[in-house]
Amino acid sequence: MTHYKTRFDRMGSLASTACAAHCLVCSFLPTAIAASGLGFLLHPSVEWGLVLVAATLALIAARMGYRQHRSGRIAAALLGGATLLVAARFLESWGIESLHIAVAGGLGLAAAHITNLRTCARVCCEASPVEV
Repeated sequence: MTHYKTRFDRMGSLASTACAAHCLVCSFLPTAIAASGLGFLLHPSVEWGLVLVAATLALIAARMGYRQHRSGRIAAALLGGATLLVAARFLESWGIESLHIAVAGGLGLAAAHITNLRTCARVCCEASPVEV
């Protein structure tokens, strides 16, 4: 598999893990974050930015991965994780606690990216056997 195709899953797994970690840390340590000078991380625009980056990478990776391995389950997992992140952000903006949804979406999305990477690599290796 070419490097540019794996880049989206690699960046996506990093972004979605960072998103989940951000949700946990900001929920449990908001005062410490504000006192440390990193209060901007608590701003809704930063949170929306993280969610939109993670969701965009998931959409791209789902499309590219599906074209390579044709696994609807992996594409659905990527889209499902992205949907959970977006839903959690909307719920939070409406004042509804959504920490569990956000963390589940972020970690699920990271797992789906890793699965997508591995499946694409396996399909690529099976499609082009090495001659001896």
